[in-house]
Amino acid sequence: QNSTIQSSSGYGIYVFGNGTQPVLQSNTFDSNESHPLHLEIANFPTLLSENSYTNNGVQAIELVGGNVDTDTTIVSDGLPYEVVTSSIRVNGSLSPTSVTLTLDPGVSLQFADNLGLELGPDGDSYPGVLIAQGTPEAPITFTSKSVSPAPGQWTGVDFNGTTSASTMDHCII
Repeated sequence: QNSTIQSSSGYGIYVFGNGTQPVLQSNTFDSNESHPLHLEIANFPTLLSENSYTNNGVQAIELVGGNVDTDTTIVSDGLPYEVVTSSIRVNGSLSPTSVTLTLDPGVSLQFADNLGLELGPDGDSYPGVLIAQGTPEAPITFTSKSVSPAPGQWTGVDFNGTTSASTMDHCII
């Protein structure tokens, strides 16, 4: 908290490992050669708030996708999340109860080629729920991470199985 992370030859901070959930609050990420932050979906709920990001090689938070099998919230902290390596799959793979992924207003998910967001992947019996309630001032965005987005680069938002409790409001897809 209240720190400056600058001039790294790679990432500003690289967080990995299931259950690693740091508090990253009121920091300045400046002039790092890659992304200011690297996170994995398994690292949430990482507390991100009031950070500032300037002059980094990539002005986005790198997010490794994977399975979301506990209720998870992705917060907006002023930069888009670039989803890399694998799709985000929301399902209660550990139990047949529903699992919810909540996206705060202003969150932007930018997916690498052939990746997307899957709710209840493969139509399995473990439900996945998406709560994406943006606002007119802070919509939630789902898109390709490509500099020149074109149809078919990312796989979209896929609702399978039992996802009837999902909500999308003020979203751009």
